[in-house]
Amino acid sequence: MNKQELITTTVVFLIIFGLAFSFTSWLKIQNTTLYDFKIVSQTPAVDTLSQIFHQNRSLILREELTAKPSRQNSAIASMAAELVYASTAMHVPVYVYATVNGVPVNETCNLNNSNCGAPDIIVRPEASSNPCNCIILNTNKTMEISGSIDFMLQSAANIRKVVYLAASPLETQAPVNKSE
Repeated sequence: MNKQELITTTVVFLIIFGLAFSFTSWLKIQNTTLYDFKIVSQTPAVDTLSQIFHQNRSLILREELTAKPSRQNSAIASMAAELVYASTAMHVPVYVYATVNGVPVNETCNLNNSNCGAPDIIVRPEASSNPCNCIILNTNKTMEISGSIDFMLQSAANIRKVVYLAASPLETQAPVNKSE
């Protein structure tokens, strides 16, 4: 092997190693699990969650419900109630409103009403055969809790742990992976 082949092989190896390392880092961010919730995020999950719950203002939560009483509505209400309970305990006020087919249930809700405006948190059902059962963290500091009815009913209490971690004072947060 001559000198040029050796240099070319080394450069190719370094490029492949760099791409593999970048892909592994990206994949690790994409596949975080936090208290039984799969987290889908382009950024580190705990940091993004903290940003959502440390906005120094009240948060708005939107529940996406069906028109008639259903098990689905109960699952969404359970998840939202646990999230609001934990947020209140951490001194982060959360205002909740519901929509049915995208239309707010409360007739006084409109975009000028700060309690029914653009949501910071959305709790919505997913009826697909392979539901996400996850928390989706968006780059605009919002989150969506999406999943099957059974998942929401079984995991509602775990959302408290997520909120306690996210809303805890920043100086007390330790950089740990919470996949219990």
